[in-house]
Order: sequence, then C-alpha cells, then structure tokens
Amino acid sequence: MENQNLLQHNIAFRNTITSFIIPCILFMFLHLITGPVSSVVFINSLHNKPLDYLFKHITHLGDGIVLIPISLFMLFKGIYYSISFIIAATLQGTILIICKKILFTASARPIHYLGHETIHFIPGVVVHHWNTFPSGHTTTAFGMFILLALVLHHVSISRFLMLLAVLTGISRIYLLQHFALDVAIGGLIGIGTSLASYYWIVTNQNKPQWMHKRIRILKERNQIKIAIA
Repeated sequence: MENQNLLQHNIAFRNTITSFIIPCILFMFLHLITGPVSSVVFINSLHNKPLDYLFKHITHLGDGIVLIPISLFMLFKGIYYSISFIIAATLQGTILIICKKILFTASARPIHYLGHETIHFIPGVVVHHWNTFPSGHTTTAFGMFILLALVLHHVSISRFLMLLAVLTGISRIYLLQHFALDVAIGGLIGIGTSLASYYWIVTNQNKPQWMHKRIRILKERNQIKIAIA
C-alpha cells in the first residue's frame, strides 16, 4: 500500500510539472511558427471588452508583491514551505536582473515593431519599450503557481493554478508587453527555479527542526492565541 501511494504521488508530481511545461513549449512554437510580431498581433487582435478587463487585471498575478501574502500563508503550513517560496523568488529575481540589466538591456518590446493602426491599446495600460526578454511577470506567475501546486498537492487545484499561470502569460502578449518567446522562457525560468527550491528545501530530509514548525491558531478559555509550534 505504501509503495502504491508513493507511485501515485510520483505520477501526480510528474503530471503537475508536465502540465506547466507544455504551455511554455506551445508559446515557443507560436513564436517560431507564426513569427515574433505576427503572434503578438494575432493574440492582440482577439480583443474585446471582457478580455480587456480580464487580462488587464490578471496580469497583476505576475507582480512580485503577490509572493508576500502567499509566503505568509505558507507559515501556517510549515516554515520550510514559506522559505521555499522566498528562495524561489530570490533565484527568479536574480536571473531576471542579470537578463534585463546585463545580458539583454537593448531588447526592444513589441511596440517598436508594430504600427499603431494595426493594434489595440487597452485603456489604463502603460506599454513599455525595453527589456522585453524574458517576461518577469510570467516568471513570477509560473514559478509561484507551480510551487503552490506542488505544495498543496491536489489535482483540481493544480489545474486551476496552471490555468492562472497561462492566462498571466497570455496577458503579457495581449497587452503588447512581450513576445511569445519572452513568455515561454520566463515561464521555464519560473518552473526551473521553483523546482530547484522545492527539491532543496521541501524534500530535504535533513531540515533543521525549527523549519518544521508552523503558525497555529489556538483557542484557550474563550481566547484565541497565535503560536509557533
């Protein structure tokens, strides 16, 4: 029975990783098959008011600040889970800084190659011009959601989190902020760094005892107390 449960866990683990990697590959194929500019024009051309509203707001799931409440929430599950998110975010930030500030500083965003008469601008969205590679929002979204999916370990939740990551990636193209390749590589960076953090921290059998503690809400004599135990 134990071996069967372990096998099922490993299969679910691999399926979760695969479900996040496949969209990145599809983004890459879209970029290569249709061309970098044409893929942006195509996705942007699908515009309508509901999609404008959806992508304008869902893109903020890729903001780095979203990691703060999630890291705090993880403290209720275990300190080492929270640490794994912090390490993943640190790795992602380091790679993005190297790429955007050192390696690809002159990389122009889609707006440089598009005629204003052929594209749709979303009201209230500032379209950036430089540092297109890779997509930082997509890195954050894919990294955050795959790590959350691995930690929560629930099929339906994992699929929902994968959908949120994909929609965040699409939003970066729809809003004219990135090429499909930027999104693909950003997603892979997020996945890779989160997997590294997961294996380093979560699956480490030699974690110090204090990492196993978590925040608990206790009710004693009609009083609610918060403790770390």
